[in-house]
Amino acid sequence: MTALPKTENTRLEKRIRTISLTLMILGGIPVLARFFGVGFVPSPTWVSWTFWPACVVGALSAALALWAIHLSLSEGIQLSEPIKTTLSIFFMPLVGAFAGFLVVAATIPMVVSLPSIHTVEITFVVSDPNMGDSRKCPRPIALKDTARAINVVCDVPNSIRRRLQTGRQIILVGPGSSVGVFPTHFRLP
Repeated sequence: MTALPKTENTRLEKRIRTISLTLMILGGIPVLARFFGVGFVPSPTWVSWTFWPACVVGALSAALALWAIHLSLSEGIQLSEPIKTTLSIFFMPLVGAFAGFLVVAATIPMVVSLPSIHTVEITFVVSDPNMGDSRKCPRPIALKDTARAINVVCDVPNSIRRRLQTGRQIILVGPGSSVGVFPTHFRLP
């Protein structure tokens, strides 16, 4: 086996870093949207249908993140302290895996649902109706069978929250598509 020429190695390294960074940014879109007050929840059907492909993309993203760290360390770009280097070696693949999973489980349905002007109703199962309030997310509830980072819905009216229990269904209404919804209204079935 022959080694790749230096220019091909450099191009490959740049592609690996670019793909790894792109996957992390794409996976962060639903989390950042929620941080800025735009709630989106992928449908349970989408999440269950894409679970294994999302796991595969997550594993590939983790491997790419680890490879990008390896490339940086082999070039002599090291963090100032060994503990930081060790933490980045363990932390970045986890971030990469989670981001890769979210690309398939949440970002794709969010992008598909974004241009929709249709109002949809999607039924979810409540996992925690009594979450603590926060300034960024008043009156939240947690949903089952959704992507972890975006399974909380805010601003659920107290009239509905009082009647919710773990395992009870709730219908989220808002603009979206069959793969997800930007909830604006809530109702019980």
